[in-house]
Amino acid sequence: MTMKHRLLFLIAILLSAVAAASAGKVYGVKDIPNVHVADRTRFLSNPDGVISARAQQLADSIMSDIWSKSSAEVVTVVVEDIGDDTDPDTFATELFEQWGIGKKDKDNGLLLLVAVNQRAAVLRTGYGIEGVVPDITGGKILRHDLFPRFREGDYDGGVIAALSTLNTIITDPEAREELMSVYGNDAGAGSNDGEEMWKAYLLFCLVISSLLVGYVLLVLVSGAEPQEKYTRLQKMRLLTAVATPFCLFMPAPALLLLLWQMKRLRHEAPKCPRCSTRMRRATPEEESRWLTPAQQTERRIRSVEHDVWICPSCDYGMVRSYPNPSSPYQKCDHCGAKAARQIDNRVLRPASYSMEGEGAQTFYCENCGNQTHKRYRIPRKQRPVVIVGGLGGRGGGFGGGGFSGGSFGGGMTGGGGASGRW
Repeated sequence: MTMKHRLLFLIAILLSAVAAASAGKVYGVKDIPNVHVADRTRFLSNPDGVISARAQQLADSIMSDIWSKSSAEVVTVVVEDIGDDTDPDTFATELFEQWGIGKKDKDNGLLLLVAVNQRAAVLRTGYGIEGVVPDITGGKILRHDLFPRFREGDYDGGVIAALSTLNTIITDPEAREELMSVYGNDAGAGSNDGEEMWKAYLLFCLVISSLLVGYVLLVLVSGAEPQEKYTRLQKMRLLTAVATPFCLFMPAPALLLLLWQMKRLRHEAPKCPRCSTRMRRATPEEESRWLTPAQQTERRIRSVEHDVWICPSCDYGMVRSYPNPSSPYQKCDHCGAKAARQIDNRVLRPASYSMEGEGAQTFYCENCGNQTHKRYRIPRKQRPVVIVGGLGGRGGGFGGGGFSGGSFGGGMTGGGGASGRW
């Protein structure tokens, strides 16, 4: 078998393992995605795709109709597996209470749970809806609407039939009057937004802090020269300093590590490349011997810092240079020193809506005295964007909220309803 075929074989095994793991997922109560919180127009949680996309859209429409006409909150959950050791009734009750299905003044929530591998279905009702959908009615819905179709593998048809029957019962005028809550639909939407945003912010801060620490460590273990490591850390110093208070001081360890290592890299005496003796920092008198006039100018104007190290054994000299990132000076095209500063900037041709403009900058070098003129383009003017009013009056979805997140009303259940296996 060639290397190519072996690689393809290993990839096939890996994909099969991933597919098997995905197919074999067993759901706990906390694993069920609450789709209504993410999208207020959704009421069917169908994470395994047991229900087709077309049937899911119809099911959401039926439950939305019940919701808008009676304020009753009907929710359906269809999953492959909840585990053979799990009691479906207990699972449904815990899920109902965790999500708080139904309005808190009417307890008008209803949950339809389907676990395919367990061949089990539970219809769980809130306290206030038990009179409208009593246990005997729930049992009939399971036996007449769900189970006959489920036995034939028609999960779409079973769910739609059950929801259609519930729609007829719950939206009856008398039932609607009994179930209608004083609280609006999705009245609690956004009540947990602050908590969720805070959790997301904490996670964001933790990730940023970890990335900053990781970057510093990555620079330190790299094979770059000390001055190159210093320069890389210097470029990250401002970002890390700003991120520290913004991220609740979680990046403080990264900032302290960065500053400590910058100081070490800058002041730790290097070994002589010739004889490996530890070098010493040169005195101001000795530095003039090793620094060029251009380097002396850069030091004077503080565009570049130059450290001179001398070997006490073999008199070998070494210059380490550290550019100042906040310096206004640029590299001179004539002598190469970072000593050119802008002394003039004039507009030669103003920009218009139809044509670019042109400007000219003049730079003077503090080292060689050369003046350089550089021309640059000025972007064309952009016409202001006119926003026409009157287009924002229509809201999407129910209640004008579009696809924004929703919420349930904090309802409770006493374990009423029906359950069975097909």
